[in-house]
Amino acid sequence: MFLEFPRQHGGAGKETVRRWPHPAVRWRWRDVQEFKAGDAVVSTYWPHWLAGEPTPANKSGELGDDADGYAREYVCMPWHAFTRASADFTHIEAATLTCAGVTAWKALMVCGQVKPGDTVLVLGTGSVSLFALQFAKIAGARVIATSSSEEKLEKLKRFGADIVVNYKAVPDWGQKARVLTDGRGVDHVIEVGGPGTLAQSITACRMGGHIAVIGVLTGFAGQVSIPALFFQSD
Repeated sequence: MFLEFPRQHGGAGKETVRRWPHPAVRWRWRDVQEFKAGDAVVSTYWPHWLAGEPTPANKSGELGDDADGYAREYVCMPWHAFTRASADFTHIEAATLTCAGVTAWKALMVCGQVKPGDTVLVLGTGSVSLFALQFAKIAGARVIATSSSEEKLEKLKRFGADIVVNYKAVPDWGQKARVLTDGRGVDHVIEVGGPGTLAQSITACRMGGHIAVIGVLTGFAGQVSIPALFFQSD
């Protein structure tokens, strides 16, 4: 089993602060050629990481954590802190692409190399999980999705989830996922819960599978069974 950390914690709030109603260029410095006044833009998640491997230096300046985010009327930033928003999307539709969308894409498509026939377990109905569900279906994978809300479980079905599990009704949902895969375990887990859900995610994952550790919704610290990790590793 391979645990991957597609991004550091701290980006979840960006999805809200990026929903400022008019994210468009108002002014530009005369030497900037990439944008013109009036262009619709979205922020880049790491404004100083332009190329190459990540370093403490180029991953500094995380907006909303290290510096003020975008819930303000005007923002003065270098041109490379932004990229063009798709002309086909509204501001609201484009708001979470560079945070939640890219995170889910890297977790499944880049790190996980999801392929047709794989089984993907997504936790909850947050933005990363919903993006991952849709990417998984596009890739031809089977999706198991969890929620504690029957109403949300129905919505997950409409989004394309093949099987839904109420984790309050089935607290041992990791074992349930193994049963649903004939005891093999899922190929990928989109792990957004953190210490409160990681043990169940490990149980759910097949030997040699992939867990993308993304969120810490249940806290920052907790116990991890090292023998369970060893057993599931190939």
